[in-house]
Amino acid sequence: MLGRSLGFKGAAAAAMLAVFLCSCSNDGAEETALPTSSSLPSPVASSVFVPEASAPSDPRFQPELARSGLTAKLTQDEAAELLGTDFNAETSSLYWNSDWIRTRVWTYQNEASSSRLLLHWSEEGRLLYAVLYDRDPEGNERSYIPTIGALTASSSDDNQLAAENGIRIGQTVAVKAGTAAYDMISSREPRISYFALPARPVTILSLTDTFAEIDDDGVRSWVPIWYLTNESEGAGDIAPSKVSIAPGSSLYWYPNAGKEAVTVIGAETAYALRVLGDWYGVALPDSASRHGFGLLWVHKDQIDDFQTEWKPVFEDSGISPEAIAAVARSALRVGSLSVTAAETLFGRPQYLEASGNVEPPGKLKTLPVWRYENADAQLVLTWSDDDRLLNYRYRDRSGKYDIGNEGQHTLEQPVILKAVEGARFPFARSEAVDYDWRIETELPFNYLVGEAGRTLLIAGEDGGISGFHEASHLYGVDKVTGRKLWKYDFGYDIHLFALSEARQTIIFYRPLERGEGTSSYRLIAMNTRDGKTRWERTLEIQEDVWELSSEASGDVAVLALATGDEEQLTTRLEARDVRTGQVVWSASLEGSGTLLPNPQRAPVVIVQSGGPALADKKLTAFDARTGKMRWELKGRSVDLTSGGLLAAEGRLSSRGPAGFWARDEEKLILADPTTGADKLSLPISFEYGTHYEAIDERYMLKQQSEDGERLYDSADATSSLIDLQTGETLWTVIGKADKGIIMDGVLYCRLDGKPRAVDIADGRTIWEAEFEAWGSLHAFGNRLLVEGIPDVYALNPISGRAESRLHDVRIGYYELIDGDMLAVRDGKLYAGSSNGYFGRVSVK
Repeated sequence: MLGRSLGFKGAAAAAMLAVFLCSCSNDGAEETALPTSSSLPSPVASSVFVPEASAPSDPRFQPELARSGLTAKLTQDEAAELLGTDFNAETSSLYWNSDWIRTRVWTYQNEASSSRLLLHWSEEGRLLYAVLYDRDPEGNERSYIPTIGALTASSSDDNQLAAENGIRIGQTVAVKAGTAAYDMISSREPRISYFALPARPVTILSLTDTFAEIDDDGVRSWVPIWYLTNESEGAGDIAPSKVSIAPGSSLYWYPNAGKEAVTVIGAETAYALRVLGDWYGVALPDSASRHGFGLLWVHKDQIDDFQTEWKPVFEDSGISPEAIAAVARSALRVGSLSVTAAETLFGRPQYLEASGNVEPPGKLKTLPVWRYENADAQLVLTWSDDDRLLNYRYRDRSGKYDIGNEGQHTLEQPVILKAVEGARFPFARSEAVDYDWRIETELPFNYLVGEAGRTLLIAGEDGGISGFHEASHLYGVDKVTGRKLWKYDFGYDIHLFALSEARQTIIFYRPLERGEGTSSYRLIAMNTRDGKTRWERTLEIQEDVWELSSEASGDVAVLALATGDEEQLTTRLEARDVRTGQVVWSASLEGSGTLLPNPQRAPVVIVQSGGPALADKKLTAFDARTGKMRWELKGRSVDLTSGGLLAAEGRLSSRGPAGFWARDEEKLILADPTTGADKLSLPISFEYGTHYEAIDERYMLKQQSEDGERLYDSADATSSLIDLQTGETLWTVIGKADKGIIMDGVLYCRLDGKPRAVDIADGRTIWEAEFEAWGSLHAFGNRLLVEGIPDVYALNPISGRAESRLHDVRIGYYELIDGDMLAVRDGKLYAGSSNGYFGRVSVK
């Protein structure tokens, strides 16, 4: 017995089976549309079927019955009634609509006929895909797939080309010529989802009359069977031509295919790109009745006219975005298209750029990027070292097209071609950036961390974390000329340095030797203007060192070392005169201690020490000049970023009021560093549910989870503007607001990731952008710069319209970065990057 009513009993079941048998023949079968998104609706006819754990073996599963009864409309209840309940159910995944989704797979087996049936169900219980396997008289595995998605019911027996070429299910093969492959099951229209390379072996999972379902390291797609045969190698490129195709003509997936891909209703303009004998490979633009095809093939007799004079696509003012999309899908053969062929097809690019770093941490290498733009379409091509196409992205202004494999920098992975509607970032023209100066460094991530008079302090990071972190640099660069003055190499260590208050001396702490029970460090004081050494000292520690930190105040630099046994640590403080290197005082504290940053140059140095629990922590302030203890606060912690309580304040940050932030069990507290006295306290509603972020010395944003979940996971959150002079909440809105800046009396921030302009008086929305910003916002001149990552966009602050994208400014973040890639200081934009560049731009 089943654990629930199936809704099919007696005559009703027989009647339904008759419907199955009548509606599922190969001829004239009605195609059933399936969801075109990984967000699948619940099935109408049935909820998810759950068989009893002790369901008895049911002998009703017969391959012939399954073959005739499978339809895309089949529900789980109907499947159990038709095929029985003796199946194995397991959680799996299916590559569906350019993404992997969770599925529930039912597997039926009939050992007598060596057959098995796989039914892939969505989590809501909708049938997504079905395939029946059995053996032919020779013992070869064969497949049958019902009408589902863009596939019509057929069997591997119907694939004559596979039989003639010895292509069978289970074989590991490779295409003979690179070609686009398709998602044939998530929609009634074929969707390009993958590019098959001759150099990448794939496994054949199933066969239909025209296609082979292939698996490339978990990525499943459907490739026209002809591309697995030797004949496909004979097709060659031709000079591209615009052609007219006669009404009623048939276009095919490959030459001499027995089954057409599409029939042309009226006269069509297409683009001939390849040839094999009397057959031409053409790019067919989308129409109201079809879309998404890659290269199709048409016999020469079906072509009415050849236009031999070719105008490159992005030099042809009359070409439509649909036509460009067709050429891109058909001609952009990843791994083989040459730069010469691309120039012939598309013309010379309007912009040349550098890609992101494609080397592992510790090294820097970029690739050439070509960018084509017109008023309605954009195409970006990235080239390998041997001038072959490595990745591309095509998009149009309407958002209908956003396709390609942009971001892939190696062909040692499957080439996944996204083909989805909508765009994550705005469609904006590129704007050339007029740099005052620009330099290139040895490491990809570069950003401003400080200033020392006329010298900029620029951090360089390799992008690696943990054991993959190889290199960190600090550069001294002349602010006016951009000339590199000096470089300090930290190796794989963190940026550990202290800068004197006069900004004339910077002190580095270089580990020399680390062993069990002993460590040695080299202290190097450098002139920030020219990089010359002022003094050096060697520090010998006859204990294990667990943690180091450094900070400066006035003319004193302090080093904190947590040493001793792991169970009983002591923090040793050693203060030196930055001018001479002489020790001026020392002190020690119980437990592991860390120095707080001192960006506001208070006359004290503050140490956090104690155990891991908040109640065991304490803050201790020492007079920077004498070493005398000024104050001590117990049960306070400055560990505010790991739990998401307060946004990180990097070395360069000038946001927030004077003082330092700490917390106790219930409050976020702003305190005076000189006296330790509280200046302001803000409530912490519950752990991980509250987040604060300073805008400037007057205002702060607060995010609050309202459903008891951690803020990151909360689906019900609010954001408030806090007046730091009074602690008063000025207004509250629904959503998560952050990255706030104030320009001309208007608050600009992200709300749930989207840039927004807000009336600072009442929280009223002035405008909201349609795209997401992944990084910070910056006011520069009369425009709002938004970090889209990797691109930076310039928005009109009045309307919110994205006016341009900054040409060849590529940014990115990783968890070790302590600052923003972009920084605006004194009317200058300091543009860092994630591909080795750093430059200065003035307001024009």
